[in-house]
Amino acid sequence: MDTEQLEWLRAQLEASGDKPAFVFAHHPVHATTSRSTLDKLSIHPDIDMMAVLKAKKGPGFYFCGHNHANSIALQNGWHFIQTAACLDIPAFRVVELQNGQVSISLVELNDEELHEQISRFHTKMRGFTPFPEARGEAADWSLTVRLDETTAKMG
Repeated sequence: MDTEQLEWLRAQLEASGDKPAFVFAHHPVHATTSRSTLDKLSIHPDIDMMAVLKAKKGPGFYFCGHNHANSIALQNGWHFIQTAACLDIPAFRVVELQNGQVSISLVELNDEELHEQISRFHTKMRGFTPFPEARGEAADWSLTVRLDETTAKMG
C-alpha cells in the first residue's frame, strides 16, 4: 500500500458515512487475523492501516485471504474476515446484507472427486504446502452482525 492508495481508501471510508463499508483485499491487516503477525503474511506492519480504517464511522468489514486459514476477528469496530485457500479448504464465503443485518457464512464443497484432484494438484505445485489448521475454529466460519447493534455473533 502506498500513500496514494491509503489516502484513496481513507476518502472512500469517510464518504461512506454511517453506511457499512466492505473492503476486499488480498493481504490481511497486520495483527488482526490468524497468522497475520508472521513475516510476509500481512500488509507490512509499518503501514498503519488501522489508522486509516478507524476513520470509518459505522460498521466496517475487511475481507482477505493470503494466509491459508479461516479466521474472523473484531478490532476497533472492524470485522476482519479471512478465508482459507481453496487448496486447503475447498470452500467459499457467502455475504448477505438484508433487513439491517450482515450475515457471512462458509460453504464447503464436500465432493470426493474434487478433494482427490486438489490433493494431486497441490502435491505438484512448487512452493505450496497444505496448512493443516486452515479450517480454523467454529467461530471462524460465520458471522452475523445486526447493523443497529454493536455486538456480533461469531460461529
